[in-house]
Amino acid sequence: MLESYIANSLNVLVYCSEGYFQSRNCVRELVAAHKKQTPVITLIDLAHKGGLSLRAIRSSLYRADELAVHKWNFKSHADSPSRTREYHGKFVWPGAEALHEYLFEHPAIEWKRIGHFQDVTMRLIAERLVPDAANATYVDRELISTKRRPIRPPERTYHMYCSPHLPGALYLMSEVALANGITVIVNDDVTPLEAPTMAIGRQANATSSWKLPVAVPLTITTQLEQLPSCDHMLLYLHGETWTRGSETSDELAGEVTIAMDSDVHVLLAHEMIGTGQESRHGCDFGTLFACPEGATPEALIRRGIYGEIAVPLMGGAWREASMALLSLALSMTSEEVEDAKVADGILGVEVSKSTSVKGRTSRIGNVSRWGQMLVFGQRAAISTVVPRCAGQATARPSTAMPMHGSVVASSSTTSDVHVELHSATHCEGTALPPVVMPTSSDSDEAKL
Repeated sequence: MLESYIANSLNVLVYCSEGYFQSRNCVRELVAAHKKQTPVITLIDLAHKGGLSLRAIRSSLYRADELAVHKWNFKSHADSPSRTREYHGKFVWPGAEALHEYLFEHPAIEWKRIGHFQDVTMRLIAERLVPDAANATYVDRELISTKRRPIRPPERTYHMYCSPHLPGALYLMSEVALANGITVIVNDDVTPLEAPTMAIGRQANATSSWKLPVAVPLTITTQLEQLPSCDHMLLYLHGETWTRGSETSDELAGEVTIAMDSDVHVLLAHEMIGTGQESRHGCDFGTLFACPEGATPEALIRRGIYGEIAVPLMGGAWREASMALLSLALSMTSEEVEDAKVADGILGVEVSKSTSVKGRTSRIGNVSRWGQMLVFGQRAAISTVVPRCAGQATARPSTAMPMHGSVVASSSTTSDVHVELHSATHCEGTALPPVVMPTSSDSDEAKL
C-alpha cells in the first residue's frame, strides 16, 4: 500500500510536474505525507515544458480539490470529525491550501538538466536529507569544489571587449572577478567596478578551493578601436540584449561583426530562466531568435553567431557554478576554444561523448560531465559522502509517481553518510526528465 511507504520514510521528495497533481496515487502519497508530517523536499522545474511554475502549482492544487472529492473518492475534511484518519474507508482530503503550505514550508529546490548545475541540485537535496551533518555535504568532483587553472595572460593586448551598448557586460565581468578574487583592469586603469552582491550557494572565504590561484589580472576594454586587440568579445545574452531599440541593436550588431571579421572570439554567456534570474532578465534561448521587442539580427544568424554553445548562467545556489564555468572559458587558449567548438562543448568544460554504465554505452552529446553515471541521456545515480555523521541515509524511488521523482529514505548507524539519489521510475516506465543541453523553456517566470 502506498501509504505504508510513506509511513516508513524519513523524507519524501516531490517533483512537481503537470501529471503529479492529476494522479490519484501521487496525491495519495502527498496526503499521507501531509498526515504524517513527513519532511518534504519540493522539487520544481521552471525550464521544462512538463514542469510547473510556482503559480501553476497552486492552481493545480485547487483543481485537485474538485478531483479529490468527486472523482478520486477522497472525503472532504469539512465533513470528517478528524482529517488525520480515514473516513469510512475514504482518504480525507486536507484541502489545497493546507497541502500548498506543507509543500512550501521550506524553499523549493529547482531541478536542473545541465550536468554541473544538476550536481548543485543533487547536493541541495542531500543537504536536506542529512541536515545535521558534521561537515559540508559535497558531490564528488563537483565543479565548484575542484581546482582550476588560473586565467592566462591575454594572447593579444586585452582579455575581453565589453560593449557599452550591451547592458550588464561589465557588471558580469566584475561578478566573475569577485567570485575568483582577481583584479580587473578596464581601459588600462585599475578601475573599481561596481561590486555585485554575491548571492551564491555557499559562503566563500579566502581559502575556498574554487578560487583561482590568480597572478594575472583580467584586462578589459570598452573602446571600440581596441576590439581587434582582444582575445574575446563578450556577447551577454539576456532579455535586454536585442530589445532596447533598433539603433542600439544595430550598434551592438556592428561591433559583433567587427569582432568576427577580426577573428576575435565572441564569448557567448546566456542568463537562463530560473531562481533568482528576474533582475538579470533571464530568458529562453529561443526568444533571441523571435521576440516582438527585438531579436538577433538576421545577418549575424546567417554568419553563425550562435554556432558555439553559450556558457549557461543561472541564479541562486547555482550562481557559483555559473561563475566557475565562465572563468574556465576565460582561461582557455585560442586553440582550446576551437577544439571546444569542434566537440560542441561548453568552453572550459571537458566534454564526454559517451559513457558506459554496467556495460551499456550511450551517446550523451553536449552533457558536460566526467562520464559519471549517465545512461541514455539521463543521470542514473549520484553519490554524496558526508564524513563523520552519525547515521546512514539511502534513497530509493517511489513506484507511484508518473513524470516526477520521489525519494524515500531510511537510516541506520554508521560513521559516514552515503546518499544515493536515483532517477525515479514508475510502473509505466516513466522517469525523471532526461538531461538535455542546451535547455530551452516554454515556462513563464513564476511568482507566488
